[in-house]
Amino acid sequence: MSGVGVDHLSGEISLALLEGAPVGILVLQEESIFYANETAATLLGYTLEDFMACSRADVRALIWEEDRPAVNAAVERALQGEVVPPVTHRLKSAAGQARWVDGFVSGMIINGRPATRVLFFDVSGRRATEQSLQESEERYRQLVEASPSGIAVHAGGEVVFVNSEAVRLLGAADAEEILGHSILEFAHPDDHSATRQRMARAYSGRSPGPGVENRMVRVDGSEFWVEAASAPVIHNGRAASQVVFRDATARIEAEAANTLLERQLLQAQKLEAVGRLAGGVAHDFNNLLSEISNNAALALMDIQPGDEGHKAFSAIQDASRRAAALTRQLLAFSRKQLFQPTLVALDGLVANMEDMLRRLLGEDIVLKTSLQAEGGHLMADPGQIEQVLLNLCINARDAMPDGGTLTIATNSTVTDVEVRSQCPEPTSGRYLMLSVTDTGLGMDEVTLTHIFEPFFTTKSQEKGTGLGLSTTYGIIRQHAGTIAVDSTPGEGSLFRIWLPITDGTPETAGTCRGETMLMGSELLLYVEDEPAVREVTTELLERMGYRVLPAATPHEALAILERQNPHPALLLTDVILPEMNGRELSERVKVMAPEIKVLFTSGYSRNLLNGDGEGTVTNFIGKPSTPRDLSLKLREVLDGA
Repeated sequence: MSGVGVDHLSGEISLALLEGAPVGILVLQEESIFYANETAATLLGYTLEDFMACSRADVRALIWEEDRPAVNAAVERALQGEVVPPVTHRLKSAAGQARWVDGFVSGMIINGRPATRVLFFDVSGRRATEQSLQESEERYRQLVEASPSGIAVHAGGEVVFVNSEAVRLLGAADAEEILGHSILEFAHPDDHSATRQRMARAYSGRSPGPGVENRMVRVDGSEFWVEAASAPVIHNGRAASQVVFRDATARIEAEAANTLLERQLLQAQKLEAVGRLAGGVAHDFNNLLSEISNNAALALMDIQPGDEGHKAFSAIQDASRRAAALTRQLLAFSRKQLFQPTLVALDGLVANMEDMLRRLLGEDIVLKTSLQAEGGHLMADPGQIEQVLLNLCINARDAMPDGGTLTIATNSTVTDVEVRSQCPEPTSGRYLMLSVTDTGLGMDEVTLTHIFEPFFTTKSQEKGTGLGLSTTYGIIRQHAGTIAVDSTPGEGSLFRIWLPITDGTPETAGTCRGETMLMGSELLLYVEDEPAVREVTTELLERMGYRVLPAATPHEALAILERQNPHPALLLTDVILPEMNGRELSERVKVMAPEIKVLFTSGYSRNLLNGDGEGTVTNFIGKPSTPRDLSLKLREVLDGA
């Protein structure tokens, strides 16, 4: 017998059973050890004798300080006769180490006095496992919470877990706004079917496959793109689907923008190639027109209005002017036309385009005009304003595939107050208004916000480049004007353009009526590589009274200048020449004859005069030109007007 006080134990307990029990057994009375078995002493690293010799203070010290309140409470309840559930707590070993135990406390009476019976099992190993598991779960929780990706677990038809990033991505105030809802509530309707399939595979334990890109919907209803991957997991003993997703909106939009830029670059390259072709065609065609028009002009100089052939040669000149208008369209398209502002009567410009526009629109579209800008003039490049009107009419035609009505109107009574109601950036003063109205398909608000963006088009690739309205906008802004559009789906569109009025009349701007030429007598050096054009223009210049030194190439012109004394008063040169261009020739000539004036002429300049294609060149006249226009320009340059 190794216990102490065993004679006082209840006869109901077998001494042999107590001594051999694998559980520690203590009987405490008045905070002293009344009985302890060998297992209790061994578990705490004591010999039985030393253990039994513990004082009251030693007994209290056996309980880990932080755990004493719970143990003391259990003892009090046991002494009151209550059935106390086990208490997991720590005991301090002889070496001062903590031993986790499950303690069972019950009250009893020994020698007529209350005592406490304690049975405890060593659970340190289990506790270490639990602690390790808890730490592992905490690490996992921290990793999940710190994850840059949203994580959601879907089980039993509802979201049962979300991390903080998922809450943020879905725009929720907290997890409660998401938990309990189906994941489909946060998937874009167009992606519901694919989302269901991936969840079904995860619930069945199969891999849902590689990650996908799809749209999700935030709590406020806004949409965003995500990269998402699903995996099968077990949640509370049942199959579940874990979804990991991250915001991919910026990347996907950037990729879409890059794709769009690639298409735009390809389109721009095509347009550039077409532009070069158009410019080359315009150059050759304008040379032909110059030959035709100037020969007709020479013939008309020798024929009186009533003589035979006068009508025919006049018709040839009219046809040449119409053909020249077509080449101006080619040059405007290829952006190789110089910006040449002049005083323009808006009503006259629109009226001159009516016949061409009617042919362009076709028989199923009725063209109406209401020209009320009487006496209103613009300082503008007429070719570019014509291009604006042409672009708007083409768009209107395409918006009326089944026919309709197109109305072009002008007005000269617009003030900056009226313009400001449509545009926040008008200049002060009075404006002319040009409007184009159609009865076509109209546009929605989304389209209206993009129509002036380069390359934006609602037409098919075969019909639209997306440059018409952006070019129109640029031309209007270059002319210090503004443009606005009103449109409703199914009710047509109204484009309104406001351009500043310029005081004066076409006559005060240096133009005149009729075909009267201004004569001269100066010596001119004329350089033109096209023989037929050089010959007829030389004769025309001589008929104006000038003395002409013709040259076929720049080097021939320089040789003539070197031996000519006195020097010519003016160099009239084509821009596109062999050996060197007209600008380079003029620079060489200016070195040899600093006082010489220069007038450029060309049907296509390739931006060789402006360099970057912008700005204004005043000492230039396009091909073909009428004898009157050429004579006026020569006098303007020679006289320094």
